[in-house]
Amino acid sequence: MKKTLFTLALLISFSSFGQAINDEVKNKEVPFAIIEYVPEYPGCEKGNNSEKRKCMSAKIRKFVQLNFNTDLAGDLGLYGRQRINVIFKIDKKGNVVGVRSRAPHPRLEQEAIRIINMLPKMKPGRQRGKAVIVPYSLPITFNVEDEETEKYFNQGLNKAKAGDYYGAINDYTKALMISPNYALAYYNRGFSKDKLKDYNGAISDYTKVIELDPNDASAYYNRGISKYYTNDLKGACEDARKSGSLGKPFPKMIEAACN
Repeated sequence: MKKTLFTLALLISFSSFGQAINDEVKNKEVPFAIIEYVPEYPGCEKGNNSEKRKCMSAKIRKFVQLNFNTDLAGDLGLYGRQRINVIFKIDKKGNVVGVRSRAPHPRLEQEAIRIINMLPKMKPGRQRGKAVIVPYSLPITFNVEDEETEKYFNQGLNKAKAGDYYGAINDYTKALMISPNYALAYYNRGFSKDKLKDYNGAISDYTKVIELDPNDASAYYNRGISKYYTNDLKGACEDARKSGSLGKPFPKMIEAACN
């Protein structure tokens, strides 16, 4: 019988959302990194900015872990590492506003928005004595594991490490037959196809990864290289540039073709 194991990990980051600004900028938005007095989450009133930041991170982490519907991804057939990117703002009254999210499935996006909109009212951030809007970026990552899926996936990993790429592809395919939205299995199968110079097959697998996670820089990077080997230089350049915009270095082999 199939058993789903679900673990939730939360990473909190605070984005600058552009260049450093002061309280005179339009709409009075001040990045968390430079604000004089950070917003105060209930229960985090004591200490300096650094201590309040740590307290807020811990409180939000606990809040999401307690309230996020951990069965949702498995119900949707999503397995492996999932990432939801959420952005929101704390307005001048301390309310959470402007919540947006991006995830591999619309229902995960809706769930993330639902949870963040449940956050309590806070004491607003202040810059030079005035309440200001503070933008936040909140990536939520979690992993959904299925025992049978992981068995084939791990067999594929071991065969790939031993250089048996045909066997690895076969096992990754079995994992995907059980869990058709397992992005990492598509990625690894694409890598094995690359090793066998099946570049068109690799492109197909990397494309599926990108469909499941549009922010996967490595998938764009490797798909660009595969396209390069099929002489699709335009496509290779587009993927290389996208990879670079997501933080993964531009593939050197493609750079000359793009100039």
